[in-house]
Amino acid sequence: MTALDRSFDRLACVEPSFHVTRPGFGSLDVDGHAVECALDSDDWVRLWAHIDGSEPDLIQRQSRIPLPVKILTGPALIAEMPLTDSLASTFLILRSAMHRGLAVLASCAPESVHDEPADTDVTARLESLVNGSEFTWERTADHIVTRDRRATIVGRACGTSVVFGTSVVHVGSWGSRSMEALTHFALAANARLRFVRTTITGDRLAHEVALPAAVLTASLVNHAVASVSAALHLTKRACAALANRNIAEQYLEFHTHGKDNHADTHS
Repeated sequence: MTALDRSFDRLACVEPSFHVTRPGFGSLDVDGHAVECALDSDDWVRLWAHIDGSEPDLIQRQSRIPLPVKILTGPALIAEMPLTDSLASTFLILRSAMHRGLAVLASCAPESVHDEPADTDVTARLESLVNGSEFTWERTADHIVTRDRRATIVGRACGTSVVFGTSVVHVGSWGSRSMEALTHFALAANARLRFVRTTITGDRLAHEVALPAAVLTASLVNHAVASVSAALHLTKRACAALANRNIAEQYLEFHTHGKDNHADTHS
């Protein structure tokens, strides 16, 4: 990667509101929101902004955005992915994801993007790319499936995007305190797990990576599958334990009174 490819100074050429705040960091305006941008030392690009709303509601709604965005405590919206062809091209992908994410979260419309019919071109591209990945895939009528260690991971075309995900735990019969604890757990996981977002949708909690199909490569497929599998390995037992009300109460007590001493943020 050349120095020019990583230069923050060039981002002002593709986004007029962008300005460098310090080496490796900058800021811009997206739809009236002050958005921060960073390039980490290991070539991950991040955009994030503080947003309004209820964290439990927002964490439920993030699955409506089939893009690399997720909700963190604050609440905040973050978009992140590894550096692709250049800093400028990756930045444009994430800026677009932030724009879409902010718009969807501000909307009161009940429909889910997961209900959108898959674009046939996206489905064909997905099948072509996974053939070049490290994993063996099985195809069904509307999705593809692979297994990595103990994780069963489903890939699905969703509009003009692709989502790779796995179920972690079913929560249909969980009590209110367990669900409250699980929401805090999902927000904390979103802060700690790169690429993967933790989503509560309907009666299940899931880990997923969502990407626009236009940028998908076999390398990103490999990264997405490995990240989702690793997330499941790290969180499955802890998530399941929160079904116990006593454990949920202990977790909430720690989260409420201990979070200031164990903060984990992107700012």
